[in-house]
Amino acid sequence: MKLSMAFRFPLQAVLQARRSYERREELRLAIITAYLHELRREFEGLSQQKIMAHRRLAERLREGMIACQYQFEMASMAAMAERQRLMAIEIAKAERTRAAQERAYREARKSRKTLENLRDRQWTAYRQVQLRRDQQQVDDFFAIRLALRDEPVI
Repeated sequence: MKLSMAFRFPLQAVLQARRSYERREELRLAIITAYLHELRREFEGLSQQKIMAHRRLAERLREGMIACQYQFEMASMAAMAERQRLMAIEIAKAERTRAAQERAYREARKSRKTLENLRDRQWTAYRQVQLRRDQQQVDDFFAIRLALRDEPVI
């Protein structure tokens, strides 16, 4: 009786490398996405600060304020507007980076899945061969037993 060998996927090391690469790309995507989320949160916070600053300025103007205070408030709002403009540029850049990283992640995932599909097909073919061998052994044993039963005793 011949013992069967265990299934061995010849490209297992490549599959492991592709899994690792996919995971690394996924982590990079998560980091960029978190950074983009933080930028958007900051941008929204800055927008809220600008709204509050405009309200405060309007209130202080109604109450009366000196020119140097007005100039300071206007300079502060201009600085906030510039910071918001720079943040919008940074957000756009981060969105492009995230989109590129998402493409890289999808490509890594596709590559890994392709290799896993190959492994699965090879495993299925291996199992079919094993099942046929097992069935052939059962059939052979049955045929031997049947032949021994029909054999005349001397």
